[in-house]
Amino acid sequence: MPARRKPPKDGKQGELAAGLRELVYNAGTVREIANRVSVSRATLYAVLAGDRLPTSHLVMTLVPECRGIRLFRGVTVDMHIGAETRRWLALLTEARAERDLVRGPTVRRAPVDVGRLPEEEALTEAIRAELERAPVDTEHWQFTWPRELTPGRVERYRTGRTVPSPENAKALMRLLYQEPGLPKHDLVALAVAAKRARVTARRRAREGRLQPG
Repeated sequence: MPARRKPPKDGKQGELAAGLRELVYNAGTVREIANRVSVSRATLYAVLAGDRLPTSHLVMTLVPECRGIRLFRGVTVDMHIGAETRRWLALLTEARAERDLVRGPTVRRAPVDVGRLPEEEALTEAIRAELERAPVDTEHWQFTWPRELTPGRVERYRTGRTVPSPENAKALMRLLYQEPGLPKHDLVALAVAAKRARVTARRRAREGRLQPG
């Protein structure tokens, strides 16, 4: 079996990682910045080391956060920061193209439907209970809520139409901490369990497809 190629730490990916390291280290510690942009420290460390590429969303939140600019409804109103963010996104696009050239063509797996899992139901029930216990203020949400959340997204979480990622569950916990009383459920732990359950269920479903009939 041929050795798996590592992503390039030189070239565009290395250039992007070096620039983001300078940006983050001038703004605070990795722990502080990771908490402020709602990503895990492991993810941010990997991005800054050049071991993985950031998502576009991470770049769009990281740049204004490190520059001390508050986003309005997820969009920066500072023209200079907006221009800087676009430059980082352009570099990210180039780094992705470079990475894909090294990896070669990607074979997409057929989607696997594993249905609704008990861990996801438990998370939805916990979110619904927390929002019933402490209804959140939706009138001034764009000024007081974490930037990852909107009333529509929270409503989808409440009804179970969407299962939040651990990062968005963390943002939801921050929102609930603004209300009287502490949340009675650890939504982040439940979201992690739901994500793991879905990954495991999909893997088992794919393995089942490969079993001889």
